[in-house]
Amino acid sequence: MITIRNRFIPSRGFMALAFWPVVFVRRELYDRFGAVARRHEAIHLAQQLEVMLASLAFIGLLVISGLSPWWLCAAPTVFYVIYGIEWLVRLAVLRDRTEAYMAISFEQEAFANQRKGCYLRDRDAFAWILYIPGGKEEKA
Repeated sequence: MITIRNRFIPSRGFMALAFWPVVFVRRELYDRFGAVARRHEAIHLAQQLEVMLASLAFIGLLVISGLSPWWLCAAPTVFYVIYGIEWLVRLAVLRDRTEAYMAISFEQEAFANQRKGCYLRDRDAFAWILYIPGGKEEKA
């Protein structure tokens, strides 16, 4: 994991932000960026990589059928588009920014497993899908 300490990213109120393949950590909070927080961000990096690879494959198929190859440049942003759309939908339903953030499937997976030392080794690909409503969250 590449970690960059700085005072701008992420915004105040957050300790770290994963932006594959880098994790940005607020300089003033770096002392609190321990094993649990590192694992949480590592889970996000795994999520981002699998979404990016899946979107590359999908866009690649569209390129073969005539779409401009420039669309392949969009693949790294697909995770953030899904994340943002899910947050907006949950915000509209829950009417609370923090609750909407905590209800995002990517965050649910990360928070539920950040204390499990071998989670990343044993994790199934696209495990975050189980946390979409009707999935793991409601079965627990």
